[in-house]
Formats: sequence, structure tokens, C-alpha cells
Amino acid sequence: MKKKLIILTSVLLIGTLVSCDKDEKPKDGAALLKAEKENILSFLRKSAGQKTAFEKNKKSTQLASTTNPVYQDLQNPPVRSATNGILDTELRVAYSDQEIWNVKDHQTLTVRLRNYEGLLVPPTLKVKPGDLLRVKMKNDLPPLGHVSCDPYGGMHHTSDDPCEQKNPQSFNTTNLHTHGLHVSPKDSSDNVLVHIMPSCEFQNHIQIPENHPQGTFWYHGHVHGSTAVQVSSGMGGALIVEGGMDTIPEIKAADEKIFVFQQIPYTQDSDGQFGVEDFDASFGPGIWDKGVDSHGWRTMINGQTYPIIRMKSGEVQRWRLIHAGVREKIELELDGHQLHEIALDGISLGRVETKGYVELQPGYRSDILIKANEVSKTDTLFLIDRETQKESSLLDEYESPKILAIVIISTESKDMKLPTSDELAAYRPFKTIKESELEGLAQEVWFNIDVNSTPTCFTVNGRPFSMDNPPRVLKLNSASEWKITSQFVNHPFHIHVNSFEIFRVKKADGQEIIFDPPVWRDTYLIQQGDTVFARSRYEDFDGKFVLHCHILDHEDQGMMELVNIVGTEAL
Repeated sequence: MKKKLIILTSVLLIGTLVSCDKDEKPKDGAALLKAEKENILSFLRKSAGQKTAFEKNKKSTQLASTTNPVYQDLQNPPVRSATNGILDTELRVAYSDQEIWNVKDHQTLTVRLRNYEGLLVPPTLKVKPGDLLRVKMKNDLPPLGHVSCDPYGGMHHTSDDPCEQKNPQSFNTTNLHTHGLHVSPKDSSDNVLVHIMPSCEFQNHIQIPENHPQGTFWYHGHVHGSTAVQVSSGMGGALIVEGGMDTIPEIKAADEKIFVFQQIPYTQDSDGQFGVEDFDASFGPGIWDKGVDSHGWRTMINGQTYPIIRMKSGEVQRWRLIHAGVREKIELELDGHQLHEIALDGISLGRVETKGYVELQPGYRSDILIKANEVSKTDTLFLIDRETQKESSLLDEYESPKILAIVIISTESKDMKLPTSDELAAYRPFKTIKESELEGLAQEVWFNIDVNSTPTCFTVNGRPFSMDNPPRVLKLNSASEWKITSQFVNHPFHIHVNSFEIFRVKKADGQEIIFDPPVWRDTYLIQQGDTVFARSRYEDFDGKFVLHCHILDHEDQGMMELVNIVGTEAL
């Protein structure tokens, strides 16, 4: 990708303007990181030779239902795989008590959360192209009012002024969204207009196309009004479509680790119970600006804080990275190592891109290969979320670098090779959309937060979400250009069903970033004042679905739009 580097300053709002203390001195990130490293290394040295919480467990490679959340070997989530072309499973939604390590108070807290299957990180679902994914959703959360088990009855409230709807609501109503999958949005498939109320069940039937890209996707609840609360409780899991470049010898030989990054903004209620219950307490004005440090929150990996990743000298591992958090971006860096990126948002790049770090915004996925350095003595390294300066932070504060995991490289040799770009070239799944394919006018999207309205209004193209709004209409078996911008602060754009191909970004100052070759995504950060130029095809599936900001509390407050793909006969 050829690009010019431009820094854009922005401020992120959560409902209303957040005041900034201009006299506040920035923290010394390097000193904080050094101190954190020294504390961890001291613990590891003191624990050497003892049976400790971080000692390697050779009997298990998957998470148990209860896990000590700190200084343990990184565990992959439990796996549910398709058999004979069908993955038939159940996801039960209920409250459970989970143990979370608080990095400020240095203690384990019991946090009551809405979860799938009683797990802080839910099962990984594995399918192949052509498989049928059957998921029975069983909602065992307590009712918050009147219950109707009609999944198509609708729970989206409408009014003359949708900004008055107080959209965050129905926290115990759920459904299932398969983020990134190219599948039908209708009926019992990836239908986010379905509502499964407490004490109700719903059977999803999601047919994976024979030609579906193979890669890293994920699933989560997506009822408008409750999405942020549920995903922030850990209701997001990996969904892997197997095949494709998985068969390349160097990739097939690599040990695979799944990273579900979670950001759980738990708070304590008047009874002393920790949880994610009060929307304003977890997502209200200013909460995230200071909450990360003041509350001791930390981005977790598979429900674990400071997990230990073990590698052998010269070993190659494949890491599937899924940002299943809500608000904080992650810039992932490993001491002394390069990251070899092979896929974005579940779509093969068709090449190896070697980077010093990878950026993950909420909803993003990245597949990377890591080759451990050859060492003559055991080496302890740190997987770091890099520092972010105040002017470029999504939280409107300086974000010090934070350790997310510990990587221990042993002297045992396992020299492995990385694949080449030539080997990967055949696995780029989509053809570039040519200008000759484009029909009609460009689809324009602009995100905005109207801070002058009361209450603050979160909008797409000047309108907060309402089922009364006419949907954006697209024609089946056509393609069009998209122009996506943000009028106020930064927003990750996500659209269901069909991925999009990014060609260029026009920066607020008029300079341009050219993507050569173009890159396919289903989620992409739109910075304030920028215009992202993308193209998309609408193949295979008609029906209604949504586009929205993937800062999910923004989506819950109205930053979402209904889209309808129709056949020619309906135009």
C-alpha cells in the first residue's frame, strides 16, 4: 500500500462534549511501561521452579468454565466444529459470575455478566464453505417487562423524534449476528432485526455459500439498544471459516492461537456488585476518558490478563486477532519482532505484509504470523498495546502503553519458515471492482454527533436510527461506489452481508492515501473530515440489514441505518 502519512487530531464524544484539562501533564509512558515490565519479571523470577498460576498446563489447550484470569498460559476458547457439513449447536445466554483481574487494585474481582454458555469467552465456531450453521439461541436472562416470543414482532421503538427514544434499552433481549459473513440477512439467517426476549428461543439456520472466503470472523448479539452492553459483557466469540490458505504448508504447520480481545467496562452498584448494568455508568460522558486507569480496566485476551504465550526458538505461530471490544483501539506490538499480516477482516491479502505493529479498531480482525527469534537462553518478551498520544486517542486522553501478554521463548529449537507472497497470491478471494461495473450515483454516508440537540443525537446522514426511516435501497447483482465520511469525531464504519474494497482516502487537508492494491474490509475507521472511497458488489442475497458505527454505544444511541437489497423487479 502506497500512502502519505498525515496525523489528524480529533476528540471523541460519548453523548456530550467532554472537557479537557489543558494543564494536565502527559504521563511518562516509557517509565510506566518499564515499571510494569519489572513488576512482571519480578513475579516470574520469584515463582520460578514453583507450581504457579502461570505454570504450563500440558493437559489442556482450552478454557475451562472457571479460570484464574492472570499469569496463566494463554488458552484457546473451546471449539465447536461442523460434522458432515452441519454445525448444530446451542448458545445459552444467561448471567454468570466471572473472575476478572483488576490491574489497579491488583486483585481478582467477581463480576456478574451476561454470557454465552456461562463462559467469559464463548466457544469458537468452526465451519467450512458450503456448511450449514444451525445455532439455537436460548435466552435465559430474566425478563425486564412484557415478554413476547414472536422473534419478528419487532422491538424497535419509534417516535416523532427518535433522539427522544433513549435507545439503549432491552438489555436482556438478544439475537445472533455473524460479523463479516457473506450470508442471507433474512428469516432465520444473519437477521439482526430478530428479537429473542427472555425465556424465549430461536433457531438460526445460516447457510455458508460454497464460494465463501475462508478466514477469521466473529459473532455477537446485535439487538439495537443492547449491543454495547452485551458485547461489553463478553458476548462475542470467534467464527472461523476453514480452508483456503490454511493448507499452505508453512501455515498448516504453525500452531494456531485465537485472540478474542475483550474490553469490559464493569462498575460497582450500590449493593457492591460489579457488572455492566448501567449504560451511563459504563458508557456515559467522560467515563472512558478516565475509566481505563481509574477503574483498573484492561483489555483482556480470551478473558485472561497477562496471559503467557510460549514459543520455541525459531517457531512460527499463527495468531487470529479479533477486536471484540467496544471503544479502545489496539496497536499490537511484540518486543523485537515483526508481525507478518496475511489477512484482514477474514479476507486473505494474497500476500505477506510485514509490519512493526498492527492496528485493531473495534470489529477489526487480523491474521498474523509470528516467527520467534532464535535464542541461546530463555527470553521473556511482552506483547504491548502501544502508547497513543492525547491528540490521536479515541478516548481524548494520553494512553500509556500497556502490556497485554507475556511471550516466553525457550531454547528448544523449532526452526520454521514463513510462507511467501507468491504462495498466498492464489488465495485473494475477490476480483477488483472495475469502474465499468459501477451503476448509478455513489452511495454517500456521513456519521455525525449533534451535540447541539437535547439529548445529543447520533446520526447517519442526519437521521438517528428508526424503523420508520425509509431504508437505503441497493440493487441485487450490481456494484456501486461509496463515499464515507465523518462530520464529527472518528467512527469505525461497518456494513453487514457484503464487504467493500477501499481504493483511496482523501484526508481533511486534501492530501490522499492511495491503496495499491485496493484492500477488502467489512469494518474501517473513518476519521473526522476524511472521505473514504470504496466499492462494493451486492451478490447472492437480497433483504434488509444495517450499516452502523462499530463503537457500539454510538450504534445503540442511533448511529445506524437500515439497508435493503432488492431485485430489479422491485425497483
